[in-house]
Amino acid sequence: TWDAHDAWTALEAVANATRLVGLSPAAGLDGVRLYASQSNVGARVYDWLLGQSAVLARIPAIVTWNVGHMAGLFPALVVGTPNEFVSGR
Repeated sequence: TWDAHDAWTALEAVANATRLVGLSPAAGLDGVRLYASQSNVGARVYDWLLGQSAVLARIPAIVTWNVGHMAGLFPALVVGTPNEFVSGR
């Protein structure tokens, strides 16, 4: 079982090993507007905003356990699980 300290330690390890990117407030609002304009609603907007962050930062791949949702939203990006990226598949 993870506690808050374990979670924070994991987040710090990711932050130290990666370049963190995100959307500005305006880009976030534009992203939600674009998502909605394509007749999308619901919690997948969070996946959409994560993917939009990758697209705008010119990151060609997304590592996630939620491959189906992300690949469906961003077919131009490489989407795979952590295990697939580690093994080079």
